[in-house]
Amino acid sequence: MTALKEVLSNIILYNADHIYNRVFVVSAFAGVTNLLLENKKTGAPGVYHKIAGQQNFHGHLNDLTHNLKEINKRYQSLGLDVAAADEFIEKRINDAQHYWKISQAY
Repeated sequence: MTALKEVLSNIILYNADHIYNRVFVVSAFAGVTNLLLENKKTGAPGVYHKIAGQQNFHGHLNDLTHNLKEINKRYQSLGLDVAAADEFIEKRINDAQHYWKISQAY
């Protein structure tokens, strides 16, 4: 989702006194789905395909982490606490690796 600023300004924060009682579903940030699943244009596998295929996925996770942090930097001007967002990403990636290691023991 490359238009986060517009979504925040025109949909989420528009006339904040008026509640629409709706849930807005937005797409993933640009390129993240490609990194997670696969690139539909090139067919390059994402992290999921590497894990499902029992291939080395750690490099893909590192790339994913780096790219997510780069996305976070772009939203600092919108008030994003980049350090907190980066910490959130790192924790989730570390948790995923931890659970994968546990699953391999069984």
